[in-house]
Amino acid sequence: INYNGSLRCYPNPARDVVHFEIENPGRHDAILSIFNLTGNLVYSNRIRDKLMINTSHISPGTYYYQLQEQDAMNSGKIVLIK
Repeated sequence: INYNGSLRCYPNPARDVVHFEIENPGRHDAILSIFNLTGNLVYSNRIRDKLMINTSHISPGTYYYQLQEQDAMNSGKIVLIK
């Protein structure tokens, strides 16, 4: 099931900060998770409409993000550079 809202992730590629915005947020908080290529969770937090993540502690590379709210999910890819 796709997430009803539109999820923006910028900048991509990113250096130290990544912004996530949900254009049509639901009534409940969603969970935003970031995974490395081997599937290990490197970050997770609640998001209602906007979230800024300091990525300076995360190693450069390609990561996948997943936004989960109840039965809806949205995912994508982000590249971190230093």
